[in-house]
Order: sequence, then structure tokens, then C-alpha cells
Amino acid sequence: MQTTWWCARRRGGGQVRRSVPPAAQAASPRRRWAGQAGQGMIEYALIGGILIVGAVAVLTALSKSLNDLFSAISSTLSQY
Repeated sequence: MQTTWWCARRRGGGQVRRSVPPAAQAASPRRRWAGQAGQGMIEYALIGGILIVGAVAVLTALSKSLNDLFSAISSTLSQY
């Protein structure tokens, strides 16, 4: 199905009638960005942010025990 639209007047006056193929209609910026087109990227960014904040919180809570663990490993390896 083709949609007909009117463009601006030519120099001599009058209007030019042109038909727009469906592929050109689908590629129009208004249709491309209409609705929820970018919602997926925002969701991925939010999930990534939540994961980063969670990882920082867990590593901060475990820092003392991780430091003790690596110190014990270091002292064990230094004996050899």
C-alpha cells in the first residue's frame, strides 16, 4: 500500500503529488523513534548499573576476609 503526500509548491505554482513506498514510510524518523523503541537499551543500562552497585557492595563487605585469605596464601607460598 502506498501513501500519497503533497510536497511544497514548485516555482511555477501548483503542488506536486508524489507517492511514498512503504519502505520509506517505515524508515521515517518519527516512526522509528515512536513508542518504546529505545526501551531495551535503557533496561540493559539499569540492570548493568544495579549489578555494578551490588558487586561493589559485596566486595566492600568481604574485603577484610579476602585480605586475610590472600595474606595466608602469600605467607604459605613464601615458605617454599
